[in-house]
Amino acid sequence: MPSCSRLLIRSLSSGSNISSIDEKPEAPKADFVHRHIGPSEKDINHMLQFCGFNRIEDFISKVIPDSISLKRDLKLENETSEAELIRRLKLLMSKNEVWRSYIGQGYYGTITPSTIQRNIFENPGWYTSYTPYQPEISQGRLESLFNYQTMISDLTGLARANASLLDEGTASAEAMCMAVRNLNIEIEVVSIDNVEHVKEIISTGQFSGYLLQYPDTEGNIWDEKIRAVAEITKLNKTLLITATDLLALTLIESPGSLGADIAVGSSQRFGIPMGFGGPHAAFISDAMNQPAYRLALQTREQHIRRDKATSNICTAQALLANMAAFYAVYHGPEGLKQIASRIHRNTLRLVSALENAGYKIANQTAVFDTIKVLPNSKPNCLQSIRRKAFEKRVNLLYYPNGGAEHSIFAINTYPNLIRKNSYLTHPVFNSFHSETELLRYMKKLENKDISLVHSMIPLGSCTMKLNGTTELLACSWDNVNKLHPFVPKNQVTGYLELIAQLENDIKEITGYDYVSLAPNSGAQGEYAGLKAIRGYLDRKGEHKRTICLIPTSAHGTNPASAQMAGMTVKHVKTTSTGSLDMNHLEEQTSLYKDHLAAIMITYPSTFGVFDSNVQKVCEIVHEAGGQVFMDGANLNAQVGLCRPGDIGSDVSHINLHKTFSIPHGGGGPGCGPVCAKSHLAPFLPQHYLYDHTCVGRSGHKMNTENKSSDHFAICSAPFGSASLLPISWAYMRLLGPKGLKRASQTALLNANYMLKRLRDYYNIRYVNSAGMCAHEFIIDCSQFSKQNIDVIDIAKRLMDYGM
Repeated sequence: MPSCSRLLIRSLSSGSNISSIDEKPEAPKADFVHRHIGPSEKDINHMLQFCGFNRIEDFISKVIPDSISLKRDLKLENETSEAELIRRLKLLMSKNEVWRSYIGQGYYGTITPSTIQRNIFENPGWYTSYTPYQPEISQGRLESLFNYQTMISDLTGLARANASLLDEGTASAEAMCMAVRNLNIEIEVVSIDNVEHVKEIISTGQFSGYLLQYPDTEGNIWDEKIRAVAEITKLNKTLLITATDLLALTLIESPGSLGADIAVGSSQRFGIPMGFGGPHAAFISDAMNQPAYRLALQTREQHIRRDKATSNICTAQALLANMAAFYAVYHGPEGLKQIASRIHRNTLRLVSALENAGYKIANQTAVFDTIKVLPNSKPNCLQSIRRKAFEKRVNLLYYPNGGAEHSIFAINTYPNLIRKNSYLTHPVFNSFHSETELLRYMKKLENKDISLVHSMIPLGSCTMKLNGTTELLACSWDNVNKLHPFVPKNQVTGYLELIAQLENDIKEITGYDYVSLAPNSGAQGEYAGLKAIRGYLDRKGEHKRTICLIPTSAHGTNPASAQMAGMTVKHVKTTSTGSLDMNHLEEQTSLYKDHLAAIMITYPSTFGVFDSNVQKVCEIVHEAGGQVFMDGANLNAQVGLCRPGDIGSDVSHINLHKTFSIPHGGGGPGCGPVCAKSHLAPFLPQHYLYDHTCVGRSGHKMNTENKSSDHFAICSAPFGSASLLPISWAYMRLLGPKGLKRASQTALLNANYMLKRLRDYYNIRYVNSAGMCAHEFIIDCSQFSKQNIDVIDIAKRLMDYGM
C-alpha cells in the first residue's frame, strides 16, 4: 500500500480502545473574553500592583461605594465560543421568513451595491470611527457627509441640508419644532386635508406650520395642493413642511420648487436595507439661501447651551448617510433616474393589469410607486387578494375599511409634475461609476480619518471598545436586514425571540423591571424616560410637577432632554470633589417640593467619580415627590459591579453603541434603550402600528391592559434600529457574566492606572475619598495658560500621535 494511503490510529494510552470514537467531539474553546479585553492577566497584575493592590476585588472596593456594590454574579448565559455563537444565531434568525414586502410606509426593498456593502458597511475603517468633532482627523467622513448634504439639497430643491437625523419620524418632529420656534407659538396638532380648511385654520394666527406628504401615504402626488398651501403659509408667515421620497424626486418636481420651506424624509431607498426598521439616515433641508456646509463642532451644542439647546440629539446616522451618499455617487443622476423610471413603469403595468381584472384604483392623481386598490363587486374580494398574496409570499398593506395598498418598486401625463431642472451635477456624482474608480475614492477618504483600526480613541463617556467581527456578521444576513418593520409577527419569530432575550438580559444587568428597545439613540432614550415620568405624574393628577433638577456634573444632553419633555431645569451644585452638594440639593428640593418632577443624575458622573451619596440623593428626591432618572451613558463602569435599578433610580437609558459594542459608525447609528421600574412601565414608548413586546422582570409581556391610553411612539419603527440588536445580543453571549464584569473592572483599572501615572505631572480635578476615579478622569490644564497653551492645543497635539 502506498504510504500516502496509510491511516494511523495511535492509542491515547495503553488501555484505550477505538470505542471512544463515539464520544461527543470537543467543542471550540470560548476564548473571546481574552481577545476582546486588551490587557492580559500579566498586564492587569502589573497595573494592580502599580496602583497598590494585589486583587482586582480589593481595587474595585476603593472605587465603587460598598453600599451599592452587587454582591452576586449576574444571572446571564455563560460565555460561548464564536463558532457556537454563529451557529446559534443562524438557527435563531432562520425562523424569520423573508417575503416580498410591498407595505411601504417609508420602508422599501432596495439593492445595496456589493462594493458599498463590503467597503463601507462591513469596513471597520468606516464603522469604528467616532463622531467627527475633530475635523483634522475626520476629513474623509466630512467629505462624504458633504456629498450626502449636496445630494439632499439638490433633490429637495432646498439650499441647506443637515448631515442626517435618526429616522423620518424624528426628522418630522425636529421640523415641526423649527416651525414652532419660528413663530414662538404653543404646539397644537390638527389634522387637515382640505385646502380651504388649511386657509381657514392657518389664518387664525394660532398655527406655526403645516406638514404634508409628497407623495402621500396612498401614493397620490398633490403638487397643486402643495402650491396652494405654500401660498397660504407664506401669506401668514408660517412654514410648509413636506415629508418626501428621495427616489421619487428624481422624476417629479422638488418640494423647493413647489414652495415648501422644509423637506424631511429618509434616504433608506438609496441602498440601505430595511433591517426590520433600521438603522436609516433621515434628512432635513430648508430654504435658507446659504451654502450647505457642515461645521463639525468640537463641542456639542448641548454641552454649550444645555437647556437652551434647540435639540437634545447629539448623534445622527453617519454610517448610513455615507452609504446613501456613495449609492448616489455610484449610480449618478442618470442611474438613479433609470431606477426610478423602471419602478414607475412597473407601477403603471400593475395599474393596467388590475383595471383589466375589474379592480378600481382609488388614486385620483399621478402616482410614482404606490397605489390604493379598492375591492370590486365580487364577494369576498379582499379576502381573495389576501389569499393570493399569501400564496405568493407577498406582504401588502390592508386598510380596515377595505382596500389594499401596493408599494412597488402616468407621471408623464401630468406635465407640471415632471422635474425639469438638473440635479447632482457636481463632478463627484459623475466620475466614479466603475467599481475600480469608486473603490479608490472610498479608500482615499478612509485613509484621511482616524478609527479603531489605526489607534485607540480614549474617550471616557463615549466608550470606544472592540466591535468584534463575529458580533457584526448577522447585520449582513438577508433574514436580518431584508425584513419590513410591519410584517406579520409570524414572519419574524426569530427577531422577537432575540428581542425578548435581549430585554431580559438588560433587565438583569440594570436591575429594572421593564425595557423598551425602541429609542434610536441615547438622547431619544432620555426623552422617552422623561416622558414616562411626565405620563406617570399626569396620571396621578400631579400636572404641576414640571421642575427637573440637574447637577452641573450631568451630561449636556440631560438639560436639553428635560426642556424638550416640557420640564423647567433647575441646577444643583457640585462640590470640589465632584460629588453633589447635598446641602444645595436639599435646598432645591425644599424650594420646589410641590413642583418637583425629577432629578437627572449621570452615574458615574462626567467628572469621573462614583458619588457615595447617590442613594441618599434618591431618597431626598423621592421624599419630595419626584422621580429619579439615572443617565446610563457610563454603564460600562458598572456592568456586573452595581446596578442602577438597585441604587434607587426609577428609570434610565443605556447606550448599546457604547457599553454593548455596537459601533459608533463615525457619528451613528446608535441604540438607546430605556429601562424603568414597574410603576413607569405603562408609560414607556408603544408604537401605534404594532403591539410592542415589552417584557417585564417576571417574564410576562405588557398587554393592552397594561398600556397607558396616552402612550407614544419614540421613533418610526416599533423596535427602532432592530438590525443592530443582534450585535449586543452576541456581545453578551460571547463574554458571559464573568466576561462582562471583567470588561468593566478592566475599564476602571485602566483609568486609575493612567491617573496614577499622570498625577505627579498634572493636576487631577476630581477623585473620591480614596484618591480613585471611575472610568475616566479630568486633568486641570489651567496651569498651562501661563505659557499660552490651552486644552485645544493639547488635544491637537494628541492628534499628532494618532489619538
